[in-house]
Amino acid sequence: MWFLFLLLTIAAGIGLITSIVFVVKKRRKAWLGVVASVIVGAISSVAFLVAIVMTIPIDEQPATASNTKEIVKETKSEKAEDKDKEDKEEVEKPKKRDKPKEKGEDSSDEKEVKKKKEEVKKEDKKKNDITDEEYLKQLVNDTIGGKANTKEKRVEDVTYNEIDAHPYIGLNLHADENLTLKLTRAGMLKHSTEIMEALHKEGYEGKFYVDWRLPLTDNSGNVKPVKVMSIDLTAEDFTKINFDNFNYNNLPDIAESYFEHPGFSN
Repeated sequence: MWFLFLLLTIAAGIGLITSIVFVVKKRRKAWLGVVASVIVGAISSVAFLVAIVMTIPIDEQPATASNTKEIVKETKSEKAEDKDKEDKEEVEKPKKRDKPKEKGEDSSDEKEVKKKKEEVKKEDKKKNDITDEEYLKQLVNDTIGGKANTKEKRVEDVTYNEIDAHPYIGLNLHADENLTLKLTRAGMLKHSTEIMEALHKEGYEGKFYVDWRLPLTDNSGNVKPVKVMSIDLTAEDFTKINFDNFNYNNLPDIAESYFEHPGFSN
């Protein structure tokens, strides 16, 4: 390239010198020499500029679509690498250790389990507690049924107290009617004995009282539940009974006090 520029420069110089000589000697057609000199000079200048441009090193390339995509890819790749590095550092951080549990100290879960066990124990104790009147009511219902055949609820009232040395249980119950008064009477004695045996199995050794009621018609024609039998036993008499061999018909004889409606005797 520099060689071409040198040749053009030399040619332009030769042309210029030739024109000047021609004008001086001949003095004819001077304008032709001038034109030739201008043309040669212009060509030399263009060649000079081209040579300069071609010799400038091209260090940077214009941004293209492919180059832009590559730059974006490189940026995303760098961000992904930074993210992986941060995650790795987060994983490698030492985990916070729980505070060691002091000796004898229970965790919240253990405390909750203990609390539930205590509640279950209390509930079981309540279910089998003959001092609880609701439990006594349920015991009677489970033993002889929760409803009499007169359509009355079996249990009218339940009482438990410990006024003196021995506990006391008192029951007001509705009896079942039967075909005859004798069978009705026998049924009340039998049910009384079954209830006493159930209490005995629960460990009860106190006083016992029960009264039975049946719907009767009074002189005015009104029907209402009336007491027809009552049995009252001392704690001593209650604990003496051997329920495996006991005859419920003997209950009036061992009772401290006994009452039955005169209709059963007539």
